[in-house]
Amino acid sequence: MTQSHSHGPHIPGVSFSWRRAIGLSALEGKISRTTGIPLTRSGRERKMGRIFEHLLGYLFLALLLFIGYELITHPAALNWLIGLFNRH
Repeated sequence: MTQSHSHGPHIPGVSFSWRRAIGLSALEGKISRTTGIPLTRSGRERKMGRIFEHLLGYLFLALLLFIGYELITHPAALNWLIGLFNRH
């Protein structure tokens, strides 16, 4: 069996955190909630991922609206598009 590298005895079900004891964890949580920016790396990565997904969705919607506008205002473009699908 391997030795644990923890400092002090390990008692199952009992843990101690010096960060929680001095209030550092609560302060970090309060800062994160106030600013809306997670302080952990994984939290920041998740937040950026959500922003990127929403950005892609908005760009796709803008592209669809642009194509729809062009097809409505330029009938020749609509005829060209129909011609693409009618080719065999």
